[in-house]
Amino acid sequence: MGEHDDDTAGSGEEGESEELSGYTAVRISKKLHATVKEFIGEHPDWAWGGLADFVRDAIRYYMAYVRRQDDFKVVRLGKLPKRVLELAEPMMDIDMYERFRKDIVGVVASFNPSEDPDLFFDAVVECLGKYIGRELAGLVVEQLYMAESNSDSGERGRTGIGPFSGDRWDRDDDMEGDGLEEG
Repeated sequence: MGEHDDDTAGSGEEGESEELSGYTAVRISKKLHATVKEFIGEHPDWAWGGLADFVRDAIRYYMAYVRRQDDFKVVRLGKLPKRVLELAEPMMDIDMYERFRKDIVGVVASFNPSEDPDLFFDAVVECLGKYIGRELAGLVVEQLYMAESNSDSGERGRTGIGPFSGDRWDRDDDMEGDGLEEG
């Protein structure tokens, strides 16, 4: 028996007994049903035998997608402490930075982002919050996390933090007189 044999969708034809078939029914609107049937007809090379095959594949695909997103979230969260340290270093004196670094190392040792991502995120915010205030720390860590998300999706160069954030530096008028004009 294959890995997915037990969850392969049945024909879903009316009159089929759910008790005998081992399958359940999923209700969708008639409009969506018609759209999917038309889509299946337009893509015979995918070899969907009907709506049940398409729904089965769609569910499997979406579940795999969500799992990958969860994995990406954990990876991004794991990068947060280093990103926070990189941001804080030039803004803190040496003694404060060393205390902060030890605190962040403690967070990393105490919390696992894969076990409880929200708790890990909150612990990083609380750690930074001791030095710059909870509200500001929340904004900074959220922006760093989102910047990491954008870099995962291919969007580069925008952290959303500091003087180079946003569209401000995309305008030509901001570049006048800085010696960077094309010549």
